[in-house]
Amino acid sequence: MKNKVGYFKKNFAEFLKKYDDESFETNKTKKSELFNDIHGKVLELGPGTGVNFVFLKD
Repeated sequence: MKNKVGYFKKNFAEFLKKYDDESFETNKTKKSELFNDIHGKVLELGPGTGVNFVFLKD
């Protein structure tokens, strides 16, 4: 089991980046609509590479 955890730790960032890129292309129209009315200070919590920041205007 320890080897699987090591593999996951070593490859998680690469996997997340690839998934975020694919997800961005698939969902960019819908996300643009969802984020359109958000204004002011925003705190986004969660693991990720920050792909939603491009949808925030200020």
